[in-house]
Parts: sequence; C-alpha cells; structure tokens
Amino acid sequence: MTADATASLVGFDPDTAFLNQDVYFYPVSDTNCTFTYQWSFEFGTPSTSSLRNPVAYWDTSGVFLITCIQTNTFGSDTFSQSIPIRGSEEG
Repeated sequence: MTADATASLVGFDPDTAFLNQDVYFYPVSDTNCTFTYQWSFEFGTPSTSSLRNPVAYWDTSGVFLITCIQTNTFGSDTFSQSIPIRGSEEG
C-alpha cells in the first residue's frame, strides 16, 4: 500500500485492561477506502476476528500482542501493538 492509500493505526480502549474486561478495538483510518480486517489477539477470547471493531478479553494477566491485517484493493498492511492486562484494579 502507498502512504496515500491508507494512513492507519490500530487502537483500543481502554489503554490498560483488567482480567475479563471487554477491550474494544478499532482501526484508525483517514481514508475513504473499503478495508477488510483480520485481527489476532494473543491468548485472548476470541483469538481472532474479521470484524472492523471487535471486542476481546483476557483471563490471564500479562502483556499480549494484538495484530491487525488491513486489506483493500491497493494491498495490505499489518499493524501490531501490545496491550497490558492487569490482575486487578488495585494492583
């Protein structure tokens, strides 16, 4: 993909999650291109998704890798980012 075809990032909310808390994922794109998505959530539930805005959670604390492959007619890009999952809000 060219820089003009997509200027995208992977985002999630909240930035730090807790065990069994839903985390909302989203691609950040400033283009009008139509994309397909393939997300993977290391040790998450679900472990993969093809939704544009999936939701996942973890039942184990740690730092896990999130990967999103974003594809359109120009090609595809892969974005990865780590998310920390904490055991409790106090810790």
